[in-house]
Amino acid sequence: MAPKEKKRGIDAVLAPKYKKRRGSATGGVRQLQSSQKLKSGHGDASASAPPPPRAPSRLVELLVFEVMWGFVHATVAQRIAEAARVDGLSHPDLEKLAGIGATGMHKQNTWRDLLRMLKPFSILQALGSFRLTIRTPPWGRRKESLACLWPHKLFSVLYHKYGAAFLSRLCGGSLSRISEFWDQMKDHPAYASLPALSNSTLDLRKKGIPISLHGDGVTCIGIGKKTQKHADVISWSSMLSRGTKTQGINFVILLLFTSMLFARGDVDTLSTVWSNIIWSLYWLSLGLHPDRDVNGRMYDESDGELYINRLTLLADGFFAVLWVVRADIDWLKNRLGLKGLCFLCDAGNTFDTPWTDTRQHAKWISTIWNNATHAARFPNRHALFRKLKGCGICLVIPDVLHTKHLGVDAYFCGGILNFLIWFWMPGTLQENLDELWHDIVDVYTQRKTGHRYTLLTLSMIQSQKSPLPKLSGRGAVIKDFLPVLSEVATKYLDLGKAAHRDMLSGLKNSRRLDQILDGCRGQCMLPADLRVEYRSCSFTYCQAITALIWEYHPHVPAFHFTEKAHLLSHMAVLSEYVNPDLGSCYMGEELMAVMRRIVASSGRGSKPVTVCNVSMRKYVRGVGMDLELPYGIWRI
Repeated sequence: MAPKEKKRGIDAVLAPKYKKRRGSATGGVRQLQSSQKLKSGHGDASASAPPPPRAPSRLVELLVFEVMWGFVHATVAQRIAEAARVDGLSHPDLEKLAGIGATGMHKQNTWRDLLRMLKPFSILQALGSFRLTIRTPPWGRRKESLACLWPHKLFSVLYHKYGAAFLSRLCGGSLSRISEFWDQMKDHPAYASLPALSNSTLDLRKKGIPISLHGDGVTCIGIGKKTQKHADVISWSSMLSRGTKTQGINFVILLLFTSMLFARGDVDTLSTVWSNIIWSLYWLSLGLHPDRDVNGRMYDESDGELYINRLTLLADGFFAVLWVVRADIDWLKNRLGLKGLCFLCDAGNTFDTPWTDTRQHAKWISTIWNNATHAARFPNRHALFRKLKGCGICLVIPDVLHTKHLGVDAYFCGGILNFLIWFWMPGTLQENLDELWHDIVDVYTQRKTGHRYTLLTLSMIQSQKSPLPKLSGRGAVIKDFLPVLSEVATKYLDLGKAAHRDMLSGLKNSRRLDQILDGCRGQCMLPADLRVEYRSCSFTYCQAITALIWEYHPHVPAFHFTEKAHLLSHMAVLSEYVNPDLGSCYMGEELMAVMRRIVASSGRGSKPVTVCNVSMRKYVRGVGMDLELPYGIWRI
């Protein structure tokens, strides 16, 4: 008879821990007699006292974990395990891993054998699929099934099978964080329109978990080549569990290559994709198992478990509310169809509301959309904002990474470096650059900066593709470069000139914005005093950019006011009722790197839809491996 499975749901995690009851003094007669025989030398000690089971091999767990996440192939893991066994390491888990693929003789079977030896992960219950029309080259189309990790099913599996993970990764480690979050969100413009407030069966303050939806495009295959392929990755995560590892709290819904998109007449691939995502998020917001499919067909007895579980609770009353939509500007415009000079307000459409106005009380602030005004202005808006109740434009928060660090900061730092090298320092361009780089390296060493540039070239400042200077680099590197550039620029600039003081003021205020968000990371709102300071620093930073444009343009085209500078002002306005860091895509970019690696290991000689499905299965097994580690990964 199979051993009884230990309870792993949320009830087992929150249940009070009772001490094991001790036996009576006269009980356990046979055990006492057996122990006396062993002490007197009679009886078989090996039969009566079997050796205790060994702890799982940390090396094997690490190797399997690396295989599941696409770092190494199963064949490589088998060869490492075999080498460790030859070197004298002895462990049952090591023997299992070294034996896959007939001890490496049949390499093509290593992945199959490994899957057979691992226990069936419970998270696989949440992996499903749906039919959609995709494009076939050059102009054809066909129906295919696309793998999808349903959010509502995953929510239920985490609650019932991985209670500790549900508590830590969705609730932030404590159920009290849910009520704390919603108490601070009462001034949010979207709070009053939440459907959960008018549903008597839902307890928002105690069981309504706020989640975010993230979307981004990533180059997965043939990076840098003419035949490179791009894919869209859509994921969700809890707003309460920030600051932990990316792979543990961001859950991918689906992966879709852009080359598969087909749109002609009434057939649209993206419409089908979003219909299925919205359907899952809708039932997740109710906390119930669905009673109908995405097309509205009611389940019947032929649907099996779907019919049996219809309208039952997903997680004993717990549900999730979509509260933030995170993405870069291009993805918001191309995939969510946000329109206008600014998709968050009506700036630029009238003469008296220019989007370049950087005053703290600019007129465009009064034109910021709420859910109702945006719906009235754009009746044919994206289905996510039109069909999912409570979801609107107020949930979109500009991304700190792409808006500030890769946007405004990149242009501003590039403009200052361009001004110093091309127009201010007396030497040749290369001599000026070498002198600046020498000072930058010295400041890097003194400040012990974490993320650094390893070199600086003229093409990194002034690209041939753009007439305007923009510093290239990763967001974290540009973020840490701000105080370094401020210290270096002070050495060369003339503080007697107002324009030079504006450059240093812009760098100072930009750095202060990062310090405020870094100090409040994990909080859903900024403290009252920091809200005022954040708003002041944001507008002062934008005013410095505007002043430099008026001073030097067009004779010195070093500075530029972009759409992202306007969105930075929006972040200042949003800081009154939400922490702007909640819209950050830093963790989303880390997830994109993980998915790029998984797709690259799955995309050899396969059709795009096959690569998507194989990649999703690998990803789900990687998440399952992470969740199952505390309980053991091998079949009993």
